[in-house]
Amino acid sequence: MSPYTPKVIKNVVNQNMCVGCGACTSACNSNAIEMNWNSEGFLIPKEINICNGEGACIKVCPFNPTPSDICKDEDVIAKKYLTNQNFNDRFGYYKNIYAGYSHKYRKDSSSGGIATYTLVTLLEKKIVDYVICVTNVSRDNEHFSYEIFNSVSKIEDSAKTKYYPVTYGKLLEKIESMEGKFAITGIPCFIKAIRLSQINNEILNDKITFTIGIICGGLKSRFYTEYMVSKSGGTPLDYQNVEYRIKDIKGKARDYSFQCDSKNRRLAKLSRWDVIDMWGTGLFKAKACDFCDDTSAELADLSLGDAWMEPYLRDGKGHNVVISRSELADSILSEGAQFAKVKIDEIEVNDFLKSQSSSFIHRQDALPFRMKFFKHKILKRERKSKINTSSKLVQVFRMIVRKKSISIWKKYPNSVIFDKRLKKYLIPLTLATRLVHYQRRLSRNKSN
Repeated sequence: MSPYTPKVIKNVVNQNMCVGCGACTSACNSNAIEMNWNSEGFLIPKEINICNGEGACIKVCPFNPTPSDICKDEDVIAKKYLTNQNFNDRFGYYKNIYAGYSHKYRKDSSSGGIATYTLVTLLEKKIVDYVICVTNVSRDNEHFSYEIFNSVSKIEDSAKTKYYPVTYGKLLEKIESMEGKFAITGIPCFIKAIRLSQINNEILNDKITFTIGIICGGLKSRFYTEYMVSKSGGTPLDYQNVEYRIKDIKGKARDYSFQCDSKNRRLAKLSRWDVIDMWGTGLFKAKACDFCDDTSAELADLSLGDAWMEPYLRDGKGHNVVISRSELADSILSEGAQFAKVKIDEIEVNDFLKSQSSSFIHRQDALPFRMKFFKHKILKRERKSKINTSSKLVQVFRMIVRKKSISIWKKYPNSVIFDKRLKKYLIPLTLATRLVHYQRRLSRNKSN
């Protein structure tokens, strides 16, 4: 038995605050931890060998509750990598903000294809030698994984969003052992883990030269995919070739569907409108996501999401909202536009803020209330709570729904039974949400 409990397990995993990035497993000097599935459908580090107690694991954790002053929050870390930028207290340092798409990759992407275009450009111009992104795999107990590519075709095959737990795991050790420069993708907390790894490891700092952050509404448990498979008429544990975002090019941007194969047959396509709101309710979401205030991947060279704003919302072909945060990122987009490889429109800060307003309200304005409600002591940037009583009710009910969605699915992995048992928890959340929306409409009408 180890005389020490790995600090990342004691201070993060045991507090149910792990997001499964896996940076800790590469940082651990005693090879004491490895990534494994937990009972709630998330990847977490588990102790497998004797821990030496040095605590290297916790230093690279994006949810380290006691970070050092040199990396205490996103604002401090950003100053090491994103200098001479504009700054907004909602979404950090930036060069420019755009909405747009790649002419070549838009069709086969979840939104505008800018991520694929950027990664391919980095590789073709030999700015990087390798690209690390999530792709489909066929391995025991795995459907998606981070892989290292130096092939344009592999990058193209890996397009589209995957709402499934993945981990860097031991990938960062591979980077150390390989020659060359790397570009890497990730959701905000994963990009933070990369930056912390760079701060604590000079080799990684030198080799990882470009990061793409995916604007995130919350990390989903594996149960989310199982639920969607069941809802489509399949067996929860029997699925492959999952497509989370099939566009309706004749519809609007939000009109997308889910589909996959099960037992060598194609399951029925499932419209997002035919299922419970997965994002506004917090279903199957990691607890840690309720204590993250980075809505836009503030530490990445390039941040990408969906352009949830007019007129782009009306176009089912898809648009990205794009935040360039480094000279290199902005030059790739500018050159792409110059040679008609990408179509980009500059957008105003206020338009971007409106497009992600729900996320800012939940992730930032309501965060002080959630921290007080949970008596949570994780170090975050100081923010004042800006929500009223009805909005606080929404927060409480969301946290209940999040927790219940996972516990109910563990016991009843069938979408019909799940929907029936979750309904009583969704009703008060729905009513509270409607009240909040009504109050906001009244406020807007008064101001007009």
